[in-house]
Amino acid sequence: KEPSLRSEFPDSRKTLTERISPMTYQFLIVDDEYFVRQRIRLCIPWKEYGFECAGEAANVEQALHFLQTVPIDLVLLDISMPGPNGLELLRMMKEKNSQAKFIILSGFATFEYARQAIAYNVTNYLLKPINTEELIQAITGIRETLDKNNHLKQERLAWQEARLIAE
Repeated sequence: KEPSLRSEFPDSRKTLTERISPMTYQFLIVDDEYFVRQRIRLCIPWKEYGFECAGEAANVEQALHFLQTVPIDLVLLDISMPGPNGLELLRMMKEKNSQAKFIILSGFATFEYARQAIAYNVTNYLLKPINTEELIQAITGIRETLDKNNHLKQERLAWQEARLIAE
């Protein structure tokens, strides 16, 4: 199923309440292991936490292509993959000023990986095998941040609309 693209600005015919209502955020899973991707997709009821899986990528090249064509709010990213690794994708996305949130999934609890991830503003660093409760805690916090950012954008839009009406 092809993911639907969301508009940067909400439909102007909607009321302010409709525009501020909670939205579903899109996430991308990037891991070279098929069964890890499936575990992530199925381990929690994503919709109950306000997320929908927009797609999967088995490597950095696939992820880059996907991220260039589909607006993504959250990326669950393996660090260690053949070819360019997850840290390389983080570097590229930082250069592009990506607003996506990132959760690193790693089988390595090394300080060096964590240090580099922090330098790229990674939201969470989770160890494999994935602990469902830790993942839920991470996405709940990210959801709150995304909601807050979305609410601020909606308030700015409402203020601009009010100013235009007053003119």
